[in-house]
Amino acid sequence: MNKIKVVHINTSGIGGAAIACHRLHHLMLDNGISSNVIHLYNNYKPETEFHSLGYKAVRRYTNHLMYDITQRDLKPEAYVFSEMAPMASGIANHSLVQEADVIYLHWVLGGFFSKSDFEELAKLGKPVFCFTHDMWWITGGCHYAFDCSGYKVGCTKCPMHKHFSCLTKKQAEWKRQFYAKYPNVRLISPSDWLRRCADESSVIDKGRCDFIPNVVPDSIFKPLDKMTAREQLGIPQDKIVISFGTADNSNWVKGFVYLQEALNSIAKGRILLCVYGSDYDDELASKLNHPIKFLGRLDQERVAIANAAADLFVSPTLSESFGLTLLENIKCGTPVISTNVTAVPEIVKDKVSGYLVEPKNSMQIVKAILSFIEDPMKIDGTCDEMFSDNSIISRHIEVITKALTLDQ
Repeated sequence: MNKIKVVHINTSGIGGAAIACHRLHHLMLDNGISSNVIHLYNNYKPETEFHSLGYKAVRRYTNHLMYDITQRDLKPEAYVFSEMAPMASGIANHSLVQEADVIYLHWVLGGFFSKSDFEELAKLGKPVFCFTHDMWWITGGCHYAFDCSGYKVGCTKCPMHKHFSCLTKKQAEWKRQFYAKYPNVRLISPSDWLRRCADESSVIDKGRCDFIPNVVPDSIFKPLDKMTAREQLGIPQDKIVISFGTADNSNWVKGFVYLQEALNSIAKGRILLCVYGSDYDDELASKLNHPIKFLGRLDQERVAIANAAADLFVSPTLSESFGLTLLENIKCGTPVISTNVTAVPEIVKDKVSGYLVEPKNSMQIVKAILSFIEDPMKIDGTCDEMFSDNSIISRHIEVITKALTLDQ
């Protein structure tokens, strides 16, 4: 039997979706699947199977102009809204796409995919799996709906737009027609919560989204010796180390302000906050009453070391499609404090692998931190079997095989 050929497509070579894309790609390679990755941007660590489409100046200018126009119409409290690119990339003509048996679309916005790109790709008739790293695939353009249920009824009146909420209605209607026209296009969600959201969405039929968790490599994210980890990162052995991870400290969805409020409510003592994923932030450091250490941007091996070095990981997130950093810490044996929202409870089990608090509630975070300091929770890195590499690759092979069988 010939190897199954898969091509993964993602706009950028960095960021959360890129991490998930690359890990799945490597897991497929390790399990005998021929896998390649195409990015729009050439901003990744070179590998044989990584390829860049290139972002020409004319497309960049046009796409950024469209982005600026749509963002200006958003209200200040809005998060992110994305229109599809106004100019086609021609991705369907790429040799790796033409040769592939199966196509995985990850995060393909940010000036990459236009409506015609989606159409031309779907017209190839090959199984296309759209990986829902956020809610964009099932809404009229927002990446997280939060308390809004408009995506269930066609996004007819978007509360995040000042004037042009018609944009969301038109995009939702286009998606509805697109999914209806191309049954070879399916969704994969990294959480059961997001799968249920897809089932409730007005743009796609119920049952066309499969739940398969993101990959957190078992060989890398596992319990390590805490003293050794701290020595490698220059972290004092006598501190109570609380960690927080994000690529962008200003991203309010990650909820850092609530961790900041919580820590500033606790008397100074042995607590040290370690932040990884972002560079030194003078403004952030100046607002905290406890010492802070920035570990910078780390590869996944160093992230595992940072997890092992911490006593406690805190993520006061307001929304998660999965919760990559949460599972990474739990697999490394580090308890987690996070919010009881969206996909988080599927990973963090209250009083078992960490503590669940209500969103935007810094005092509950204080209570959880103090409870941990008084009686430290010990976990051994064990998690549900569905998060194991073997289970995840088995599920992907299952949905790929089924899709290819139906295609014959």
